[in-house]
Amino acid sequence: MPRALFLIRKSASEEALSRADLPVEKIFADQAQEVIDIVSSEQVDLCVFEASDTSIRQLCDDLRKTPRGAMIPILLIGGEGTAVENIEEVVQWGADSFVDQDASDADLADRIATILGLEAPEDKEPRHPVDGKSLNEIIAQVEQEHSRLMEESLEREQEISEGLDTLDPKTYLHKPATIEHDLDDPLEVSTEFEPVPDEEPITQEFEEQQTKVMEQTEEKEQAETEEQAEEGEDGRLEVEPIWSVLASLRSRRATGVLTLMSGNVERKIFMEEGEPTMATSSAREDRLIELLHREGRLNDRQYEQAAMTIGASGRRAGVVLVEKGLIASRELFPLVRHHYETIIFDSFAWSTGSWRFAQGKHQSSERVLLDLPTASIIVEGLRSRAPLAEIQKIVARDARPKNTGGGICPLEETGLSDRELEPLEWFDGTRGVEELAQRFSVVVDDLYALIAGLVVLGWVHVTGGDEERSAAGAQGGENLWTDVDRRQESRIEMARVVDKQAQVAQGNYFAIMQVPPEASGHEIRKAYRRLRGLFAIERFVTPELLDLQPKVMEIRFVLDEAYEILRNTSLREAYRATMDVQ
Repeated sequence: MPRALFLIRKSASEEALSRADLPVEKIFADQAQEVIDIVSSEQVDLCVFEASDTSIRQLCDDLRKTPRGAMIPILLIGGEGTAVENIEEVVQWGADSFVDQDASDADLADRIATILGLEAPEDKEPRHPVDGKSLNEIIAQVEQEHSRLMEESLEREQEISEGLDTLDPKTYLHKPATIEHDLDDPLEVSTEFEPVPDEEPITQEFEEQQTKVMEQTEEKEQAETEEQAEEGEDGRLEVEPIWSVLASLRSRRATGVLTLMSGNVERKIFMEEGEPTMATSSAREDRLIELLHREGRLNDRQYEQAAMTIGASGRRAGVVLVEKGLIASRELFPLVRHHYETIIFDSFAWSTGSWRFAQGKHQSSERVLLDLPTASIIVEGLRSRAPLAEIQKIVARDARPKNTGGGICPLEETGLSDRELEPLEWFDGTRGVEELAQRFSVVVDDLYALIAGLVVLGWVHVTGGDEERSAAGAQGGENLWTDVDRRQESRIEMARVVDKQAQVAQGNYFAIMQVPPEASGHEIRKAYRRLRGLFAIERFVTPELLDLQPKVMEIRFVLDEAYEILRNTSLREAYRATMDVQ
């Protein structure tokens, strides 16, 4: 049974909640600190606060700073003196939904049931989450308001037009206005204009002054444009791939917006001190509901239901998914972060296009921010999304890696485990990649991708007969990949699918996810993200690999199944116990 936590200061609200027929366990608190303590120590699915209390805004802010409170939906109940009027203000307060104090007991119960994902009566018309109106009522209200504003606009235009018809501009040419201040009332200002006879012409001196002013204005605008251009940077992805751009921004601790363009798709990555905070995309296929549909989190019926609601209301996908019970409220923040990560990681597959970075602080009301370091994104993006041809531009096949002893960031920011970093101690410039892969029993192409990420981050330098090619590849460079190399890449992809199918047939989730039974939750999430990228359907679109797509879809299904079991601590322990018994 879901648990709802209530902080109510007025008896009317408490009585309404008591009358509400809800299959939830109700927890009442008297003080804000008590709310924080309960949320920090117990399982809570919803918080309900009375918005008329001025301290609630601070409570919402404090609650969002706690690990558990960041993901719990908050419902505000309005009342006398409350400043909350629309969904934008609700979000600014740190809440998710709002209901007026005058709402009926049934409406209040329905709102709570909707947020908790409980079943609502089938014959009840959907209501807006803030003002409780139906969609048709909202549309009618908007149309009525639009008509009223149009009529007022036409009336103002008519008044202005009639005023201009009676105005003689010659009367006021090049005569200064005198302003008189009333010392007794400094706010009262009067203006008087000295009329000029009609026959007095515009002098040459006046025209020269006007020309000079215009030239000065144009020079100032041009200087501002040049100054803004200096603050921005741009380039081609063929020369500077996304990993090189991100590494440069991280090393400079830059703040601004990185815009990537490929074809007609535009993606934006918002950076704060060299670290990404969020990402957006103009492509329909990059929407949150499209991602969840592709990953099997939404079936066809749920996807169509969510898409229609979002299209009709214009509300955010995450809020709609929670209110319709398609995802749990505690899943919202992790899924939004996963959405940001996917947009960025998918950009690692772009080998053509352009980029531009505009410096400056980005003001956003987003509560969900990405918490994945740039270094980790670079390493995982190269390992899971970048084509093998791009990896070989950075690390040639005959390259010998050498540990430089330092980079643009600490190694901890790469998110690599001690086991993954173990080969780094053997990078002395004398051993080849294949020799190292054999020594540490890792897939050679996975080791190439790992080394490429460390090269971009400055932690590894490669030497060898093809050293110049590798150095150029880290910064973009010329595409020296041959048809023989591409055929070899196809064979590697085929072998990877065959090997993974064999693991799927064995049915060992730990083997499928390539993690040890004692792996932490972080290691499991990272392994899942990398494997989903390696078996992304977009990697199997060439004629040589098209026949592998059904097998890839089967692998992805089992990967999702394994991740759902291993990501949950209790389920993972139970599964490991069954493996020990076998």
